[in-house]
Amino acid sequence: MAMMIVRIILLVATFATTFFVGHITSNTELYPYAGLWYSLPLMGILLGHEMGHYLTCRYYGVRATLPIFIPLPLPPFGTLGAVIMMRSRMPHRRAIFDIGLAGPLVGFLLSVPAIIIGLYLSKTMDSQSLMGYYLANKPWLFEIREPILFQWLQNTIIG
Repeated sequence: MAMMIVRIILLVATFATTFFVGHITSNTELYPYAGLWYSLPLMGILLGHEMGHYLTCRYYGVRATLPIFIPLPLPPFGTLGAVIMMRSRMPHRRAIFDIGLAGPLVGFLLSVPAIIIGLYLSKTMDSQSLMGYYLANKPWLFEIREPILFQWLQNTIIG
């Protein structure tokens, strides 16, 4: 029971830290609910990833804990992710493979719709003015390169 309370506290703290990071790293004039729009998809993808591992563990009879979220109140993400702990031996190699694959697969399946929705809701801006805003107001941010799938979706949806 005490561990469940700790898990809930860490879940709420991770939501709060991702909300905070989403709010401080966004232009709140353009996106007034930026913290929420950042935190909800990120937390959903993290939860889906870990539940993919957890439910596959249950399928194969491997004892595992529910996800434990790890908050980090610093940019760029606001979290260190989430983990589950497996408390019994693996029955065979196929179980190891399936448990390992289930998390990233579910996370990927949840991230693609989140990207598409985010691109539809985003506003197009001149990159020079956007970089000028961030350099003037948030100089501690750093650039993260876009993955190939994101570039393809961006070109397909926005053009």
